[in-house]
Amino acid sequence: MTPEAEAILLNKITQVMRDLHEQGANDGEAMFMLGAAADYVCKTGQAATWPALKARLSPTETIGLLAQIDAEGQAAVAKEQIKHAYAIQILGLSIAAIGAQSPQIRTATGLMDGLIATALGNYRKHATKGPAPLN
Repeated sequence: MTPEAEAILLNKITQVMRDLHEQGANDGEAMFMLGAAADYVCKTGQAATWPALKARLSPTETIGLLAQIDAEGQAAVAKEQIKHAYAIQILGLSIAAIGAQSPQIRTATGLMDGLIATALGNYRKHATKGPAPLN
């Protein structure tokens, strides 16, 4: 990744981390969407955890996943599904940071990945497992 690309990525990550600190992490619906999206990506990539998924992505898979995330994020924005788009953006930034050399990006991504892992764990713990039983 070029220094210019890393500067752009760091700026985007900083904006998202600021928003997460100010309000996003306290928005239960947004965090549920983040956990659901991370769960879907992990299952699709046949990985049990977010770090495991990131570790197993090849450069080609990373580019393909980023393209998919971009398309889904744009579709969510077009449908005014802002919290879904927000969750997708966080996953995309985490994936985009794979291989970054900047210590600031690695630190910020570590914090973001921790939040993703927490949201994923909460989603898996609290999401319903299929339709509710009929009484």
